[in-house]
Amino acid sequence: MAERKRTRNGRNGERKQKHTPNVDGEQIPQIEHRPIRHEEQAARKAEPSAQRGSQLGQRYLAIAIIVLLAAAVVYLVLFQLPSLSGASFSSFKNNFDNAPRVAVTVIYHNNTQWPLEEPCFTRLIDILSGVRGASTIDFFLVNQTSCTYSPTGLGHSANYITKSAGACLATAQNEPGIYLNYSSTYNRTTITPTHLYINANESYYNACPIAAEFA
Repeated sequence: MAERKRTRNGRNGERKQKHTPNVDGEQIPQIEHRPIRHEEQAARKAEPSAQRGSQLGQRYLAIAIIVLLAAAVVYLVLFQLPSLSGASFSSFKNNFDNAPRVAVTVIYHNNTQWPLEEPCFTRLIDILSGVRGASTIDFFLVNQTSCTYSPTGLGHSANYITKSAGACLATAQNEPGIYLNYSSTYNRTTITPTHLYINANESYYNACPIAAEFA
């Protein structure tokens, strides 16, 4: 009995591996398939979603970096590089007064800022219009994305259109001009031979000393 039992179960009591005959009569080991657990299925489904989320996050980060760099470049060109020239106000005013066309550019970042600058830029434009004629003044009202201005200058012939902020700033840079930018933290004036950059708060724009310089 012991010999028969050992022969049926194989040596050392091990089970014989199941075999399935093929068409030639040879014995082929039968492969047992292990069922996939629910945890593994969930993990496999989660992998593509996690990859897509990571790719979207990288895209948004890249866009944010590009926007910040563009803003930094605009700020550098408009308000930092001009300070390297060290020009006097008299030289700027002389070039401004003798130019056939000039620009007055008001820059604001939200709708609560430009009304704070309005008392000054309206006074400045009134004085300049009396000195040189409104039609020779290009007035640009620029926010972070767009700009309103009249290609025909101010006065009765004014025809206001909307363009991108970059297009307006490029046009303004080609003419002697005055830039008014709102800042709640500091007052600073930067002068070049052809441009005057003013960063100032509400108190400055209420007093508007720049207008008196052209009266």
